[in-house]
Amino acid sequence: MEMTVRVKDILSLLEEVAPRRLAEKWDNSGLQVGSLKGEVTKIMFSLDPCIEAVNQASGAGAEVLITHHPLIFSPLKSVSVDSFPGEVVSFALEKGISLISAHTNLDRARYGINDALAEILELRDPVVLEEYEGGEREGIGRVGTLEKTLTLADFARYVGQRLACKSLSIIGSADASINRVAVVGGSGGSFVGRARSMDADCLVTGDVGYHHALAAWRDGICVIDAGHFHTEKAALRVVAWRFQAMLESREWDISVVFFDAQISPVFNLSA
Repeated sequence: MEMTVRVKDILSLLEEVAPRRLAEKWDNSGLQVGSLKGEVTKIMFSLDPCIEAVNQASGAGAEVLITHHPLIFSPLKSVSVDSFPGEVVSFALEKGISLISAHTNLDRARYGINDALAEILELRDPVVLEEYEGGEREGIGRVGTLEKTLTLADFARYVGQRLACKSLSIIGSADASINRVAVVGGSGGSFVGRARSMDADCLVTGDVGYHHALAAWRDGICVIDAGHFHTEKAALRVVAWRFQAMLESREWDISVVFFDAQISPVFNLSA
């Protein structure tokens, strides 16, 4: 007799991947909308809990939408169906879809966002950039080496190809030698100093502000800002396929799909 998998079982499995003890205190990972008792036959992964993702999940027959960014960050005093996040809450309930988030806990997880980003860029022997106290291979970022040394210009092109990112912001000399690389998915400008202390030649991340860029320039470490969106979307796709493998190992008849249609809300325009 086949086991009926419910939302609570998916949450338990996700806890194995990204324990909630790893989450920041201000974060809100876990069930955002839905019922723990709901049956599950298909799961969709999406970077953000946008209404388009819920709509696509519904059309694909998914009962669960797992997102990296939470739908609800702080307590709601009211829920308006005419604006975010109320419109998503309402639409998800209407379609019978449970929304789950794995955010900073997935960032710090052993096989989470940053581990996946290191895998995408094919870094060798990656170690944790900033370890989580008491965890084994848990923490923010990864640092590893490339198969061969590249110039910053060539490595930037490689990063753009691997992350499907057409526009990059770069700090450093185009002909600088890059071999040891640090990665931080999402917003990682504040890790410039930490990456330098671990002898990284380059930090690949997103959301690099002016003062972090200036610090990198002064300290002689190169930085490639591929954007919050591109560094995390590519990594979450890897996490999704790993989650599919975990489901299969338990012989749970559940399929996983990824919401690929989402595009970055930020774009560059030549003046």
